[in-house]
Amino acid sequence: MGGRPSQGHTVVINTFCFGSGVGCPGYQPLEDNHLGRTLTHELGHFLNLQHTFGNNGGCATADDGIADTPKVGKFSEDCPVLGSVSGCVANEKALTMNYMDYVDDACMYMFTQGQTAAMKAYYNVISSQFVKDVFDKAPVVVTIPVQKKEFNIYPVPFGDVLNITFEKVPASCTIQVIDRIGRIVYEENDTQVKTEEKYDLSFLETGVYFLNLKFGNEEIVKKVSKL
Repeated sequence: MGGRPSQGHTVVINTFCFGSGVGCPGYQPLEDNHLGRTLTHELGHFLNLQHTFGNNGGCATADDGIADTPKVGKFSEDCPVLGSVSGCVANEKALTMNYMDYVDDACMYMFTQGQTAAMKAYYNVISSQFVKDVFDKAPVVVTIPVQKKEFNIYPVPFGDVLNITFEKVPASCTIQVIDRIGRIVYEENDTQVKTEEKYDLSFLETGVYFLNLKFGNEEIVKKVSKL
């Protein structure tokens, strides 16, 4: 139990397995387990938590090692009424809403303080194994207001080609396309600017990008969408 990044351990979830399914033809997430709580559950295991019901072998082995989770002999399913499932100790009730049980996604919503402390302690053990700064950071962009609109960008949204036309042709033009996590995915510096410039951006994935445009000592950032 407990993931180790240094050994390649990770937790993933298929994007077709949660959400409404709208916009994903041919895929319909299964009801009751379609809210992404499977990911929460598996992250609990990654951070060294066991099931609240131990190994599901009855009260004799019903211990997850966490003091504030009542011992229960078996997993819960569906969406039981709170307080309706008895624990192994008299007058104790199962925390069926706990992320480390097996109830429907809509019916689980908590870790205990003990579980939280255990996860934090385990993270402190493995934190040095995580790779940091895995993408290049874009430089800080200082935007200088353009006093007069001397260019047009079209079409918006754009497809494979982005066009910029200039009412007043600048001596030079630098264009940077920056994705949503700050990576510069395209850059071109043109010292022989024409009235209309075309930029082939067909390699970009669909999504939102930022154009950082530099004209001499002027600079502006525009948000654009790629179809």
